Amino acid sequence: MESKLLAASRVGSVELISPSLAILHLHSCSLSLRGRAHTRLREYVTSPDQATTMSVHSLSSTMLQHSSLLRFSQISSFKVCSFVKHQYYQQSTRFNVCFSSLCPSSCLPTKKKVVFLGSPKVAAAVLDQLLIAAHAETSLFEVAAVVTQPPAPKGRGQKLSIAPVAELALEKKIPESRVFWPQRAGEEAFLQQLSDLGPDLCITASYGNILPKRFLKIPVYGSGRISWFVHAEKVQLAKTFRQGTVNIHPSLLPLYRGAAPVQRAIEDGACETGVTVAFTVRALDAGPIITSKAMRIDDDIKAPELLHQLFQEGVHLLLRELPSILNGTAAQHAQEQDHARVTHAPKVTVDEAWLNFGQPAIVLHNKVRAFAEWPGTKAKFQATNASGEVTQELDLKILTTKPRIDISAEGSSDHDKHLVRQEKSSLLVICGGDSILEILELQPPGKRIMSAKDFINGLRGQKLRVAV
Repeated sequence: MESKLLAASRVGSVELISPSLAILHLHSCSLSLRGRAHTRLREYVTSPDQATTMSVHSLSSTMLQHSSLLRFSQISSFKVCSFVKHQYYQQSTRFNVCFSSLCPSSCLPTKKKVVFLGSPKVAAAVLDQLLIAAHAETSLFEVAAVVTQPPAPKGRGQKLSIAPVAELALEKKIPESRVFWPQRAGEEAFLQQLSDLGPDLCITASYGNILPKRFLKIPVYGSGRISWFVHAEKVQLAKTFRQGTVNIHPSLLPLYRGAAPVQRAIEDGACETGVTVAFTVRALDAGPIITSKAMRIDDDIKAPELLHQLFQEGVHLLLRELPSILNGTAAQHAQEQDHARVTHAPKVTVDEAWLNFGQPAIVLHNKVRAFAEWPGTKAKFQATNASGEVTQELDLKILTTKPRIDISAEGSSDHDKHLVRQEKSSLLVICGGDSILEILELQPPGKRIMSAKDFINGLRGQKLRVAV
């Protein structure tokens, strides 16, 4: 991390690392800590912008690291005064040192290096907002590199296609040498490249790879140094291990930890979810929470739309909290998760795509919404002629549905229950508990997505039955 040396003397130096953060380095020889030595250090910041001197922090010899943080509002000049009392066998030694320096804008450090990790379209939208914020005149950071999944086969032709995040990064003129796509985040070559880059912070959003312990140790703010902060005008010593990676997770953690939080919330019929910005630890989605926001789940919203809304809200929360993340205060105020309330959101599998009409209509409707993008939902039907003979077996993709509450299948015979009713603009399927699922949009094999009305017209008088 680049910084500016503002002043130095026989006993130490002052280093500016951001417009609001400086480090006072004390040479160990100046403190002469030996045996049962007891040392107290107090530091103060004065500036023309402040009417009174502000006490920054106090620390004892047992925790002294010979480097400590000074916090102050951005000012044109400042003065740091340190007073050390060294008590050893009833003898006292005093060190008085003052640092003074002008701090014009030319001495301000370069922006913090942020590395973004993400892959799908929703992550690309997050990256876009980060790039916009990074180009602002007052921005504290720059997007120094992007990490995404490697190109993968896609579509009918199975041609290699790059991830949306990589596509956006290259479109926004991020150098190709700064766009990484390792197969695994634990690859030696990738970790070396990341280490050489020296990022201050890593941000993940739907990246799709597990981050190993070695990765989490690379960002500067993951180094675990000891810091001291001021709380409510009272100096307090706190041992804080800063976190170097933060994640935007589309759920209200600790609920729905895992790969598919939005899909599982919709599948469960939840009426509320949310988005969480949290520090990343080795355990999946288990890090301390920086901030979160709840969001209502509309009855008919599908997973892709809800996912987009959550990540848009998530990046706004992240940008709001980014200054405190970069200066270390977010790590101190982050809240541990209530691990007793943990629920999990396992990855969706292809086998889950099939609909079972023995389940209630509301369960199937939620499943259609949850799996709308991938793997989709489908069901087996049979087309029959006037004589009742099966003319065609159909695996239909079901895209849009609605549970009907104004009609009931109660009293229908077992034969009738497998028959799909045809209305003017929908197909009505009898489901478990004599409930009705209304199919509004579908896709036959090898054909375009169409409305139920167009599909009915294509049947040319044939009937449709649920295959059993």
